[in-house]
Amino acid sequence: VIRTLPYIYIPVLKFSVALTALPDSNVSTYAIEDSPPAGWTVSNINEGGVFDSANNKVKFGPFFDNSQRTLTYDITPPIDEIDRASFSGIASADGVVSIVGGQSEIASGLNHPADNNPLDFLISHNEVTAYGAAWKKGTAWSTPPNPIPADYITRAGYLWKNGERYDYDLSAGN
Repeated sequence: VIRTLPYIYIPVLKFSVALTALPDSNVSTYAIEDSPPAGWTVSNINEGGVFDSANNKVKFGPFFDNSQRTLTYDITPPIDEIDRASFSGIASADGVVSIVGGQSEIASGLNHPADNNPLDFLISHNEVTAYGAAWKKGTAWSTPPNPIPADYITRAGYLWKNGERYDYDLSAGN
């Protein structure tokens, strides 16, 4: 099972999580559990799935076949969520457990990608130089977009030079 998430999330804006199930041809029964971040609202679960609120799990199956499926659910982060969020999940096929692969973390779209150590709405000199080095060397950064666009490193430098602190205004658009 492979999980697909968007690159970022914005608090209170719903997005979809996709779990692509690719069971082997010899599988006769499988089921999947995915654990979203605690406190996030789950809705619109497809394929007869359910949300088990007591255990914070979205559950699909059991499916008594080996058909490939794209299982989806929508999730809405709370308004006060600003940190990187983690998903985890397991699948069971004929009693054999495996970990859900693919994307397991999603970053808040409220923070500049350079702001990561700590995630605090401040661009420090360490953050801007590490981000700049990743941009110049063409190495992947932990928070998308990758490769780092020139205007992102320019904005990081601007923020650092002009007081370090920044805010995100959802009403301002891009």
